[in-house]
Amino acid sequence: MMVRAHSGAGAPVTTESTYRRQVATRTRLLVTVALLSTLAWAGLAVTRASASAAAKKSRPELVVRSEVVKPFGRVLVDAKGYALYTYASDSKNHSNCVASCLSVWPALVVAKGARPIGRGVGRLGDFRRSDGAWQVTYAGRPLYTFTSDARPNEVSGNGVGGFRVARVGGAKAAPTKTVAPSGGYGY
Repeated sequence: MMVRAHSGAGAPVTTESTYRRQVATRTRLLVTVALLSTLAWAGLAVTRASASAAAKKSRPELVVRSEVVKPFGRVLVDAKGYALYTYASDSKNHSNCVASCLSVWPALVVAKGARPIGRGVGRLGDFRRSDGAWQVTYAGRPLYTFTSDARPNEVSGNGVGGFRVARVGGAKAAPTKTVAPSGGYGY
C-alpha cells in the first residue's frame, strides 16, 4: 500500500520504495525479537536443567550405616543392610578386585559426583576405579558386598579369599572361616 500526503508544506510524502523499506525493517525487527525471546527461553530451560543436574550430583547419597552383628560387633552395612567387606590386597583408594573377583564381590559404588554418607559412620570417601565407577571407601579402604550373603546382616564372606567384614573403627574381624583361593574364589 502506498500512502500519499498533501502537497502542503511540511507534510511527508511516502513513496512506494520508502514504504517497502519500512515494512522490511519492521519485519526484521519482529523476527529478531522473536528469535531473541526463543533463545532466552531456551537458555533459561538449559540453565534450570543444568542447575538441577548439578544439585543431583552434589547431593549426598546414603550408602553405609553401622549395625551390630554377632559375633563381629559393630560392622558396616550398605543401605539395604547387607554386610560390607574390605579386601586385603587393596591399598588406600585403589582396588585390586577386578573381573571375576567383582562378579563375586561387587564394589559398593555411587553415582559420579554423589557424596557417600553414612548413618553412624564417618571417614567415608570414594575414588574412581579403573573401570570408571566411583567406589565407596571407609578410611581409604574400598568396600564390597558379597554375592553369597543371602539376607541383611548375614556375614558369610568373612575370611573368604582375603576379604574381611568391615568393622566400625577399622578393627579387622577375626576370620570365622578360611577358604583358600583354590576354593573357588581364586582372583
